[in-house]
Amino acid sequence: MIRPATEADLQAILDIYNDAVINTTAVYTYTPHTLDMRRQWFKEHREAGLPVFVLEEDGVIAGFATYGNFRPWPAYKYSIEHSIYVHKDFRRRHIATRLMEKLLEAATREFSTRPFNEASINQIIKEAGIPRGSFYMYFQDKEDLFRYLLKGYVDQLFMLLEEFLLRNGGDIFQALLDLYDYVQAKIDNQHLGEIGAMTGIIRCNSGMQKNGLLEMLDAETLLQRLGGAVNPDLLDLRQDRDLGDILGTLLVVAAPMIYTGLQAGGDPGTRDRLENILNIFKRGMGKRPTAEIENKEIT
Repeated sequence: MIRPATEADLQAILDIYNDAVINTTAVYTYTPHTLDMRRQWFKEHREAGLPVFVLEEDGVIAGFATYGNFRPWPAYKYSIEHSIYVHKDFRRRHIATRLMEKLLEAATREFSTRPFNEASINQIIKEAGIPRGSFYMYFQDKEDLFRYLLKGYVDQLFMLLEEFLLRNGGDIFQALLDLYDYVQAKIDNQHLGEIGAMTGIIRCNSGMQKNGLLEMLDAETLLQRLGGAVNPDLLDLRQDRDLGDILGTLLVVAAPMIYTGLQAGGDPGTRDRLENILNIFKRGMGKRPTAEIENKEIT
């Protein structure tokens, strides 16, 4: 159970904190705190309106979490530092992860049923069953949460595309078609972390995800993530920058098509159009002189 901390929890909080001081490098001090120091810390947090939460399991305080100003300097006015400490006997039980997963599951359901502008942080934390302050330990606001979800699914699409590149001998054209087919096949799987969960969000929000996808498709990033899986012998590369630019161009075209296919719910016309566009890129769009074509055919 996650709940706001009380003064009765301070001894348990102190024990957890001092264990981190003595036995880990998570705290930048070598001197254990006293109970009076924890009381003063707790008082200052309450007066500043900063939350302190504990996770209680079977009557034992398994961990605590809070946040506060990152540094006392003016330039850090809008920055925070959040801290999560877990009791030594409860580590490796994914306590912090469980809290985050509950939050993301609730957020996915909220963004899948309501457009972004109508989605409610209150509803998300209510469904997740966590205090409001826990939300702000992870995210600054609703947009920060939304972008975090989107980035996670975009990263998953990149990993899938890399897998399809490896399966197809580095053929980027076939890999993009396979990615489209895979997304369509998984469209009904709405569990957290699955592609189907992303489709629910996309269908409920008109253009936000499309813009977000395009923001993440710069040539340098694509080259770093996918360049090693692409077979350069299948492309007409004439300059060092060509591979990154080709990947960027193809994905700028393919990403909206995949996005449209998700909204259309598997309309075969979308898939056919994507395949046609990829074939146009593959054969080249510039019309070659007749003599060049004839010489190539003779050769």
